[in-house]
Amino acid sequence: MNKKLDRRDFFKTAGAGVTAATMLMTAREEALAQTLTEKARFERIASCTWPIRTLFKTRAAAGGGRGTGPGGGRGAAPAGAGQADSAAAAVPAVPADRDRTTNAQMKERYGEITMLDFPQWTKDTFPGVTRMDLFSGLFGDVTDESMFITAAQGGGGGGGFDPTSPSGRKWLDALAARCVKTGTKVQHISNNAPFGLADSGSPEADARRKAGVAMAKRWLEGCAVLGVRSMRMNSTSALGPPIRPNAIPRSGDGYPRNLDIVPMLDAAIESFKEMADFGGNLGIKVTIENHWGLAADPLNIRIIIDAVNHPYCEASPDFCNWEHEHMLVSGVKTLAPYANSNVHAKYWDRWGDKNDVQRGVRIMLAGGFTGTFALEYEAGPLNGVEGAKYLYKEVLAALTTPTPVTGNSSGGPHHADAGHWQRCTVQRVTIARCRPMVRISSRGTWFQKRIFPLIWFGGLAAFALIALAAERSGPWPIFVIMPVAMAAAGFFFFKKLIWPLMDEVYDADDCLVVIRRGDEQRIALSDIINISAPPGRPPVVTLRLRHAGRFGTEIPFVPQSSFHFNPFATNPIVEELITRVDRARSAARRA
Repeated sequence: MNKKLDRRDFFKTAGAGVTAATMLMTAREEALAQTLTEKARFERIASCTWPIRTLFKTRAAAGGGRGTGPGGGRGAAPAGAGQADSAAAAVPAVPADRDRTTNAQMKERYGEITMLDFPQWTKDTFPGVTRMDLFSGLFGDVTDESMFITAAQGGGGGGGFDPTSPSGRKWLDALAARCVKTGTKVQHISNNAPFGLADSGSPEADARRKAGVAMAKRWLEGCAVLGVRSMRMNSTSALGPPIRPNAIPRSGDGYPRNLDIVPMLDAAIESFKEMADFGGNLGIKVTIENHWGLAADPLNIRIIIDAVNHPYCEASPDFCNWEHEHMLVSGVKTLAPYANSNVHAKYWDRWGDKNDVQRGVRIMLAGGFTGTFALEYEAGPLNGVEGAKYLYKEVLAALTTPTPVTGNSSGGPHHADAGHWQRCTVQRVTIARCRPMVRISSRGTWFQKRIFPLIWFGGLAAFALIALAAERSGPWPIFVIMPVAMAAAGFFFFKKLIWPLMDEVYDADDCLVVIRRGDEQRIALSDIINISAPPGRPPVVTLRLRHAGRFGTEIPFVPQSSFHFNPFATNPIVEELITRVDRARSAARRA
């Protein structure tokens, strides 16, 4: 049988091979899209150390409370704090069905772990989940006191793990290595170490505030090795007293005025400006969670973030850390547009059947949130491990059917039998839809970055192989050298122009949200100094930034556009963006 081909047959065969490869890629494309969709849902979920803190080994010298060690709870305020004069309102009792499993019983049932074990614990407990939310009070090797400092050494209020100590850095390197080994990522650190961020009014108070900011910078610097996306900076006493001051009649007209809260807000704004600048240089966002002090009121959080006006300062909402039940919906809606990295998708039985986790997830999605939902089970009929598993099901269900129109009828976990839970029906609550982010990048970018290079290199490889198979007395050098040269040219082209493109770009009013390989950055329009959009196909737009972020100072992407034959036609999305950037820069200069 003659296996030799003439040149005409060779090109016919090669062309058929490339066409078949293209058709095969189209079939694989659908499967790939489905896989990416499933993977994307799991990438929106983060495990959380707080619910399982009772499993962690503890230091013999560690104190109670969330700020200094894993043993305390967040529910108990300092003695006498916030005592109300109203005799009419009775203090709600702890629910009778709340789980009361002791720490010793938890460790006996699930085993004892350290933070170095948590990446693997995440993989084993929550299939598909690779992101983590870590609590600062659980950091460090509890048997090595050299990586811990006292409150005095920390500036008067920041005792605990020292991420910049030699042994602390070595431990963080070990944690980073565990993350690489297990394929997990540190999405967020719930940090209780910073303190006094709203202190003012005296030299001593100002010194304490500066020490608290220095402690925050210490954590940002040390934990950068983990590749952390965001870090919460407010603890029980970080933003003023646990119960913030209320307005009282002080002015001549008798109308209530809150004079005490103004200097606290001013100091907090100054602290977060410093921390955002420092964190921005490391690619880490500093966040404010709604709990205690100034942060108990979501409007105060927005005031601080608006005044700081920095792409690396945002909110990290908690579904349940509210002072009254109306905030379960309105509070989350208030903070949703100000968050983009991590939220605590929490269940806490203090709110009974009004605590609807799926509703909270959908509110955040409707507000344009693109970050992770951390599984923070606070207290209820399940223990921390089983409660976190319950939240995993709830969040995944909300992400699978993310229609943000009405709240689901969910009342949280309740015992039926051991290890089982059921849902309790409550009244449906209508949720006003927040303005969602609008995608402005082309949906074909993933094809250009992932599928087309496979077609290009696969077709050239097939071309070269068929050329070798069609040899007569020896290989055809030209038909081997040509695809190699074209492959080299293609690699250079993809590396320089295609692979750096952002996967997704969203318009979020006063900023853009850009995503590449799962990493995300929020860019304020006022931080864009130039928009370059030269003619060509595909029409690549490059944003040049004033401050380098996670992706550097240049952000290239392909905008959405309709097909036309004029390569010099302007893109309406780009033209509008240029106008809005000019307005944002002008407004920033006036401010």
